[in-house]
Amino acid sequence: MFLQQGGVLLLGNHVSWLDWAVIFMSSPRQIRFVMYKPIYDKWYLTWILKIFKAIPISNTSSKAALKTIAKILDKGEVVVLFPEGGITRNGHLGEFKKGFEKILALTSSDVKVVCFYIRGLWESMFSRANKKFIKNRKTNLVTVNFSTPIKKQNATTTSVKNEVISLSTKAWIEHIKELETIPCEIFNRLKELKSDNIITDSTGVTLSATKYLTASILFKDLFKNISEQNIGVMLPSSSAGSFINTSLLMLGKSIVNINYTSSFKVLTPSLKKAEVKTIITYKKNKRKRSRFTRLRK
Repeated sequence: MFLQQGGVLLLGNHVSWLDWAVIFMSSPRQIRFVMYKPIYDKWYLTWILKIFKAIPISNTSSKAALKTIAKILDKGEVVVLFPEGGITRNGHLGEFKKGFEKILALTSSDVKVVCFYIRGLWESMFSRANKKFIKNRKTNLVTVNFSTPIKKQNATTTSVKNEVISLSTKAWIEHIKELETIPCEIFNRLKELKSDNIITDSTGVTLSATKYLTASILFKDLFKNISEQNIGVMLPSSSAGSFINTSLLMLGKSIVNINYTSSFKVLTPSLKKAEVKTIITYKKNKRKRSRFTRLRK
């Protein structure tokens, strides 16, 4: 939510080299960006950054830059600053620096703070995500969530970061509504990875995405005649346990994973409460070959 007039300091997460453009397109008002001076001084960027009236800041002239930003805010302009001080390397929020607190303390007018959260640019080619992961992902819908204006005296590193975290929750809740079902997402992702190995368990079994998907489909057909909604799975943490969970998800079942080391005394009331009447487990025959068994209560 933007104020129609008056100084506004925009504070939020920093996920890619395109964040400035996304914020620029999202704002109904003219905005100015605070930028690290060594980047600002690059000859192929300086000319366009001057057009957008970017504000350079460096470690050697930070005090002067803070005063300049405070004066710009007092003139009633909108300034964007990334409190983390750099692009995230893991997709999560980092430490928020106190620089913006010093800027607000230097202002003499009723400057407001508006927090924002950018979702959708992490894992893109413009972020610092793993290159192999970027290769297998497509940049999806990019959204920006803004907070209501906050009084400058209430804007601290803790309160601002908490507000950005709250915005991230709202952004992902809205994004999830647009996603396909979990089985569809798993299916599509496995098709993308193809021959890449995706799982290895303690028994030495390693499965590629293609083999994992094939096993999931085969076992889905094996379990398709189960009529109950809630299905128990009593298997060790393994490749088989994983793709059987995927098979059941493809059938739209509700899965209850059961600790196979638990006693019947513990399991019986738990299964009753979960309304589980069918359990998928396995046993070894005399030739030491495992076979999957469907147990009914």
